[in-house]
Parts: sequence; structure tokens; C-alpha cells
Amino acid sequence: MARHKGHITIHDIAQSLQVSASTVSRALKNDKRISEATRKKVKQFAAENGYRLNVVASNLRKQRTETIGVIVPRIDRHFLATIISSIELHAHNHGYSVVITQSRESSDDEEKAVLTMFNQRVDGLLISTSLETKGEHNFDLFIKNNIPLVFFDRVPDDINLNRVVTNDRASSYKVTSRLLQNGHKKIYFVNGPTSILVFRNRLKGFKEALNDRGLEWNEQMYTECDLTLYSGRKIAEDILNRGDMPDAVYCSNDTTALCFLQVAQERGMSVPEDFSLHGFSDEPFSAVLTPKLSTVKQPGEEMGQIAVERLLELIDKKDLPPKTFVIPSVIKSRESDL
Repeated sequence: MARHKGHITIHDIAQSLQVSASTVSRALKNDKRISEATRKKVKQFAAENGYRLNVVASNLRKQRTETIGVIVPRIDRHFLATIISSIELHAHNHGYSVVITQSRESSDDEEKAVLTMFNQRVDGLLISTSLETKGEHNFDLFIKNNIPLVFFDRVPDDINLNRVVTNDRASSYKVTSRLLQNGHKKIYFVNGPTSILVFRNRLKGFKEALNDRGLEWNEQMYTECDLTLYSGRKIAEDILNRGDMPDAVYCSNDTTALCFLQVAQERGMSVPEDFSLHGFSDEPFSAVLTPKLSTVKQPGEEMGQIAVERLLELIDKKDLPPKTFVIPSVIKSRESDL
């Protein structure tokens, strides 16, 4: 062969094997229209002679990079890690690579990440917004240039965007209703910032459950924070040091609920005997605590799959009307609430 090993082309392979270039191309892509014997022969010849696909040239012809971007607030949360894993799996199954970055809950970092993804010419972007994000102006580069964009979990309010979410309002209603049915009337709710739709919906579900049972909303029994260990610890110490204890504490994530459990145990209190405790997100540690934490399991795998599938639909057909997908969560009742 005239070419050096590592620089052969599809046409070189076709000439050597006496088949068409299109047959070689399809065989290398594992196209089932080509017989298994031919696919095996082509792949073996390509491997032995150092054939490498010219990805840059291929993408220039298709005007695609076959890469999608993913921006998340944090990568150290089980729920988001589950979504990322699902995104990678399903993107890979469709022949796409994934570039992942985190905003670290910063709107400025999120905006920079969006610019980076734009400059890398990703074919589309999946994003869960930061706690600081207000509106969708951070994503104007993609929106104005008609580059596919799908939001998941934490999403902007604008209904004219593609979104994949859980039923946070209904889940919060169910959690609160269950606590009320168990006889708890003084329920302290620790929520994330209601500038974010997901936490606003959880507050709505909480209020609706109170209202349906004829109980008034009490602002003194409600706190918003960034749901970190540091914030959760401060709030837990403040509430559990009060003389007027709540019957139950409902937290918008398991990390904050863990803080309440730790502080209670340090003070010689027992959960659920002194107060019931309920989390949200079903972190892995929630099932191994003593007592095991009641929580809400969010459908991370399904969210990742649907987000990828929707994004790929938009990449193939950009004029599809916006759509919101709502996937139900599951209440996990364990030992921390009576």
C-alpha cells in the first residue's frame, strides 16, 4: 500500500478489499445493511493498517461536532451525579460525546460556562441552573442562535423552553400531608431559595397541604438557605435550641436533614420520638443513617435519558415546539418520621 500506516483513507481500504467506499464507511459504523462478514473484514483491515477516522473533516461536512454540553450546579450531589451518568450513557448510545462542567452555584460561572460551550461548538446544551440564576439571559447565546437547549431539574419559569422536571409541588404536598396525617401540626420547613422554580414549587405544595387541612401558613416556621452542610448546621442549631420545638422538620434536601439529625443527637434528642424528620432527594447516606431517613427519591436516570432524547430530537429538527416533561418522584417512608 502506497500510504504509510496510520494515514490510510476509506478509499484505500475500499481499493484493497475491492468494495465500494460507501460499503467501507457503513461497515466502520457497524451499519446492519452490511453483512457481518464484510463488517468484520473491513474493521480488521482498518485496525491492522492504522486507519483513523478524520473526525474534524467528518464534522465539518455534517456541520456538527457530535458533542453535547452539560452544565450542572454541583457534581458532588448524588441526584445530579445520577443524571450526569444517565446523560453520558444515552448520549454515547447515540454516538455523541459529552462535555461536563459545573457552575458552583454561581450565575457568573454559569454564564462563562455557557460561553465556553458555545465556543466549543457543541451541538446542544443540557443545563440545570445555579442558585443565583434569575431568568434565562445567561443562555441568550444559544437561544438567539437557535442552538438546541434543554433545561432539567432547576429550570427557568419561561414555558417556551424545553424542560425536564419532577413533580416537586405534588411531592412536597404528599410529604406535608403525610406528616399532618401523623398528627404533626407544627412543621418547620427548611427550603432552598424560592428565586428557583423547583423550591418555589415545593413551598407551594407545602402551603397547599396546610391549607387543605385548615391550618394557617406561619412564616416563623419557614427558612430559606443554600442547603449546604454549613447553612443546615446553623439552622438546625437555631431551631433545636428554641424552647418551642416543632413537631416535625421537613427539609428540601437530605444534606440539611442530616444536619438536624446530627445536632439532635448531640443534644440528647431522639428522632422521631422528639420530632419527626423528612428529607428530599434520597442521597445514598439516607438509607444507612440511624434512624433511616424518610425522603423523596427523584427520577435521575429517567430525567437524564429524556433530556438527552429531547436534545437529540431538537438537533435533528430545531423547529420543534417547546415541551415540558414532568416525571413523578417517589416518597420513601423510612424510620425518621412517625
